[in-house]
Amino acid sequence: MPNRSLTPSRASGKRSLISSRVIFLILGVILLILLLLLLGYTVLAPYTEFREHKLWDWLGLGIVSVAIFLVGLLFSRNQRQQQEAATREHEQDAALAAYLDQMSDLMIDQQLGKDRKDKDFLEEHVCKVAEARTITVLLGVDSEHKRRPLKLVYELGLINTPHPVLKLKNVGLDEADLSELTLRDACLEGADLRRANLHGADLEGSNLNQADLRGADLRGADLSGADLTDANFLPYDENNPTAWNKHNLVKRNTLNNGASFYRERFGSSVRKALKAPKASKARKAIKVTNLSGATLREAQFCNAWLHGVNLSGADLKGAKGIPIEKLEQQAFSLKGAIMPNGQKYEEWLKTKAARGERLNDDQKRLLKEYEDHLKSKGRGDGENSGPS
Repeated sequence: MPNRSLTPSRASGKRSLISSRVIFLILGVILLILLLLLLGYTVLAPYTEFREHKLWDWLGLGIVSVAIFLVGLLFSRNQRQQQEAATREHEQDAALAAYLDQMSDLMIDQQLGKDRKDKDFLEEHVCKVAEARTITVLLGVDSEHKRRPLKLVYELGLINTPHPVLKLKNVGLDEADLSELTLRDACLEGADLRRANLHGADLEGSNLNQADLRGADLRGADLSGADLTDANFLPYDENNPTAWNKHNLVKRNTLNNGASFYRERFGSSVRKALKAPKASKARKAIKVTNLSGATLREAQFCNAWLHGVNLSGADLKGAKGIPIEKLEQQAFSLKGAIMPNGQKYEEWLKTKAARGERLNDDQKRLLKEYEDHLKSKGRGDGENSGPS
C-alpha cells in the first residue's frame, strides 16, 4: 500500500458546494450565450433569423440549458465525492486489516506480551516493532478508525499499567472518537488527545501523565484514581494550535526559572481569552477542555495545567496534587462541582464568604443563584454538603 496518509484532508469538508472554478465556468457559458444572442440580433441577423423570435424565448432556453448543466455538474460532483469517500474507507479498512495480521504474527510467532524464559534482545525488538506499527496505523487513519487499534492493544493487555508491554508515548489520538470506550488502567502516558471525544469513557486508574488533552471532550468520563500529573487541560486554539502546547509551556516556564508568578500571569491571559465575546472570531476558535460531570475522585493533578478547564458538576472528592484555592483560580467553571474536601463548590463559597473573604462578581452571582435554588426547594440557606 502506498506510504501516504489515509486521513482525508480537513479542508475538503470546508469547501463550498460549488468551487470558484465552476462558478467562473458557468459565468463564462452565460456570457457566451449573451454574446451569441447579441450577434444574432445584430451582425448575424440576416443569417440566423433571430428576429423572428422574442429575446425572452432565447433567454428562457439559455437559462434552462444552464440549469441542466448545473444539475448534471452537481450530480457528478456528488458521485465523485461518494466514490472518494468509499475509496478512503476501503483504504483504512485495509490498513487496519494489515495491522491486525501483523499483530497476530507478533503475538503468535514472537510471543508478544507473554512471559519468555529468555529475556533477551529479541523481546525488546519485538516490542519496538509492535510499538512502531501501532503508532504508524494510528497516525494514518481518521478519527473514526483510531478506536479500533487502540481497543485491540488494550484488550490484549499490551498497554495496561503499571508495566505496559507497549509504550505508546506521544501516540497520535488527536480528534479520535473514543466515546464510551473502556480503557481502565490503560497507560496513555504522553498521548496526544487534543480534541478527542472521550465522552463517557471509562479511564479509571489510567495513566495520563503528560497527556495533551487540550480541547478534549471528557464529559461524564470516569477518571477516578487516574494519574493526571503534568497533563495539559488548556483550551485548544484553532487559530494558533502551538500557543498552549507542552513544548512552549516548558520553554516559557524555563525562561521564567519555573517561577509561580508565570503560571498566575499565564492563567490571567487564558481567562481573558475565554471571556472575549462568544461571537468574536478569536473566541470561536478556542475550544475549552470539557470535564463537566466527570468523576475525578482520588485523581492525581500534580503540576497539571488546568487553566480554563470546565469542571462544572465534576466530582473531585479526594483529588490530590492541587489545593482548592488554585483549582478555583484556574478552572473556567466549577459550578455544582464537588471539591477535593468533599464540599460542594457553592457551599465552599459560602464558607469563604462567612470567613470574611472577598468574592468576585462571578462568585457572588453563582452563590446567589445557588441560594435562590435552595430556597425554591424549601431548604433554606443552610444545608452543607461537606466539611468546611
